[in-house]
Amino acid sequence: MNSVNLEVLTEILVPLGAFSMLVLIVYFFSRYQYLIKKAMIEKGMDFNFGASKKKFKALESGFAVVGVGFGLIISSFFQSTTFPTDTKDLLTFALPLFFGGIGLVSAFFIRRKLEGDKQL
Repeated sequence: MNSVNLEVLTEILVPLGAFSMLVLIVYFFSRYQYLIKKAMIEKGMDFNFGASKKKFKALESGFAVVGVGFGLIISSFFQSTTFPTDTKDLLTFALPLFFGGIGLVSAFFIRRKLEGDKQL
């Protein structure tokens, strides 16, 4: 086999392998969840223990995405400054993480207020 055939074969097999690995991960995860719920039903247990957390999942995800977006906007303003390149790179990666974290913390406090829970 020459190198051209190997390159074509690699271009086909690598994406195929990655896709099949993703499909298998989703399959085994779904199967595991199904077996857990089936076992809990057979034992008479309630498997809706995470329903209150799922209720506010969109709130947490939304605040995190808005925080990351706000961090990206702020970091883009710093790109036009005269800071050294290392500082600009640091701000580009640090500010979205920082504001995303602030978004998650604020979502926590809003969820706690909506649930009426006063404990931390």
